[in-house]
Amino acid sequence: MDDPTAVTTVRRDWVGDEAAAPGVRAELRRLGRRARRRPDRTLAYALLLTTLAVLAALRHRPVYQSRVVFHVEGSGGEPDRAGRALRDWVVGSVLSDGQLLALVDEHNLYPAINEPRRAVEAIRGDLEVRVLHDGRGSQRLVIAMRGDDARTVQDTVAHLGRLVEEARRHAHPPRHVLALHLTLAQAAGRDAPLFDRLTLVLLAGVAAFLIALPLCALGVAAFDPRVYDLDDVRRLGMATLGAIRGFPGDNAGALVARLGHDRMPPS
Repeated sequence: MDDPTAVTTVRRDWVGDEAAAPGVRAELRRLGRRARRRPDRTLAYALLLTTLAVLAALRHRPVYQSRVVFHVEGSGGEPDRAGRALRDWVVGSVLSDGQLLALVDEHNLYPAINEPRRAVEAIRGDLEVRVLHDGRGSQRLVIAMRGDDARTVQDTVAHLGRLVEEARRHAHPPRHVLALHLTLAQAAGRDAPLFDRLTLVLLAGVAAFLIALPLCALGVAAFDPRVYDLDDVRRLGMATLGAIRGFPGDNAGALVARLGHDRMPPS
């Protein structure tokens, strides 16, 4: 037999509670109304986040890129295989670790890095070697590099181009590379960054403010402990009968009004 003194636990209908809860749009509208009650705090937080974003943008240095392009002919009936062999030869032999380390020392790249291995890894991360089809039965070898100093990047890429030309004439490349003819199609030049420093800072500030303002409004509304309207009362799970709208004189005799008229000294 069941114990009549046992306490029966009634489980809440979680699914029903979720179905009865207001939707996302209704909740966002409620938070929006609450945020409009504290516009100064919302704006202050948004401006603070915008200032941090602008400071981060000011610390960011523009990235410059330079490239040298070779026109490649003589791939025969296997252009893809010849292109892969050319790229592997350039990356593995022409731009070997020793060659790249000498390049770092000559152009004073990465002065903050003292370890040779890390310097080689850094320059490989900034280098890009590609073989592209130009649509006319020939290919292009593109060697590009990026960095934060335009002149240094251009000089380094020009040096890389000379290394490829010298290696093609004097080294012993693989068979698939030996039949290729490389002609300089584009000397190393300077690619301007997409945005200058001032434009980047302005864009960062505008974007940060537009993103931060609604987020700060939601945060201020969600953590504000005050109750402003019936929706706030219902959100607390309390039943309501209605609300008395504001009318002239509704604050007469209130503590705030008495303090404002010096009728009661503040304690």
